[in-house]
Amino acid sequence: MLGAIGFAAPFGLVLAVARFLFRWDLHAAQIAGIALSTTSVAVVYAVMVETGLNETPLGKMTLVVVVILTAIIPTLVAQSFFEPKGKEREAIFVSKEGE
Repeated sequence: MLGAIGFAAPFGLVLAVARFLFRWDLHAAQIAGIALSTTSVAVVYAVMVETGLNETPLGKMTLVVVVILTAIIPTLVAQSFFEPKGKEREAIFVSKEGE
C-alpha cells in the first residue's frame, strides 16, 4: 500500500500538470509522470541513517519499498516507448503537422 501511494501521488500530480498546464499529449505526460515519480535510494537511506529510522520496522519497510520502486520505474519508462505489438513509437515530442 505504501509503495502504491509513494508512486501514485507524484505520478498523478506530474501527469496532471504536464497534461493540463503544459498541454502535453497524454503519452508524453505519462512518461513525465513515470520518470519523475521515482525516489533516490541514496537520499532516503542517508536521511534514515541520520534520524535512526533505518533501525525501526517502518524504516526497513520504507527502504524496501524505495528499492522496489527504483527497480520498477525504469522498466515502466522503457515499456512506454513501445506499442502493444512491439513496434517502436515515433518520437513523442515531434510535431506531426506538415507531413
